[in-house]
This record gives sequence, C-alpha cells and structure tokens, in this order.
Amino acid sequence: MDLTQIRDRIDQLDRQIAALLTERMEITNEVAAYKIEHSLPVYHPEREKQVIEKVSALTKEEYRDDHDQNGTDRDHDPPEFTSFSFIIFC
Repeated sequence: MDLTQIRDRIDQLDRQIAALLTERMEITNEVAAYKIEHSLPVYHPEREKQVIEKVSALTKEEYRDDHDQNGTDRDHDPPEFTSFSFIIFC
C-alpha cells in the first residue's frame, strides 16, 4: 500500500469521525435544552471529567495525550507533541 492509499483511508475515517461528532453535538444540544427547560445547570464539570475519562479509557494507552509510549507523564511536552496532534496532522 502506498502513501496515497494510506491517506485515503485516513480521509475516509475523517469523514466518519466528522459525521459522528456532528451527531454527538446535536445530541448535546438536546441535553442542554432539557437542562434549561428543567432549570438545571447546563455546565456540569464532574460530568465533563467523567466523559473525558471514559473516552480516554476506550483508546489504547499509547495514544492518550497524557502519556508517551513509555507510559510516563507528558504534561511537560508542548501541545504539538500530543498523540492527538500527531494523529490529526499525519
């Protein structure tokens, strides 16, 4: 497989990811509308933390932004060296 074919696979995944993220954003708008209608606070920092931890746990550890491939903390690295950035800009 050549580089063009590999990048085509990435482009296909990007389209799928974009569609899923759009659907997720639409559902979060429904959640916000529900909360407003029921006089609940829209922003819930603990829920946000739970979601981030849940999604992070679904990924392979070596691709998580908070660890490098040796499992050490990466808080000292500049943002451009995070796993997510590497994946996006390949």
